[in-house]
Amino acid sequence: MSPFSIRFERLETRRQRQDALRAQNAEIRKRAAVICRDDPRWFEDVATELERRLQLMELSLPPRTRSRKDKWPDQCVDPMFTRNVHPIDIMIVRALARTWGAAQFGCSPNGEVFTADTDGHSLGTIRRDDITGVSALLDEAADIFNAHKRHGRGGRFYERGGCFFDADDGVIFLAVDARCDTALDYWKQSHKGILPRIAALLRN
Repeated sequence: MSPFSIRFERLETRRQRQDALRAQNAEIRKRAAVICRDDPRWFEDVATELERRLQLMELSLPPRTRSRKDKWPDQCVDPMFTRNVHPIDIMIVRALARTWGAAQFGCSPNGEVFTADTDGHSLGTIRRDDITGVSALLDEAADIFNAHKRHGRGGRFYERGGCFFDADDGVIFLAVDARCDTALDYWKQSHKGILPRIAALLRN
């Protein structure tokens, strides 16, 4: 293959990547507009921050594939944990979910975080997307769920109205209050996401 052909192929690859990135960013902005519909002042910040995180981690935005409008938390039991979050943090969590109504997520016994639209196991299927490290809030929720609700077995959970709850019994294990005077997380737990990828590159 000639050097000219190699350069042409690389150019085509770059163009394809740029086209894919533009398409993804357009979808992010469309999804952010829906999520921020009740509070549009956060639209630009949510879209820009999510674009940045996914691009840096070389991840794709999970597709929207299923409604979970019928999933609600059990409000009869007090949450196991509570904390304040910035509104952008909880909106990014919702933007990452494959589902709407209630945002569906899961965690593996080893702590990996994903979004899926299945009612049971999703490992090894196209209905599951790894999103470990994209959201520090989501990573924290998964850690709490795995350690205090599932005893290290992993499992499936939802977020709705600031309540993170078990998919099996609806018990709220984390309730968050979105407050503008709370600092944005900005990857406080980024050791789960971007840092291992950087370390791997440095080793190679």
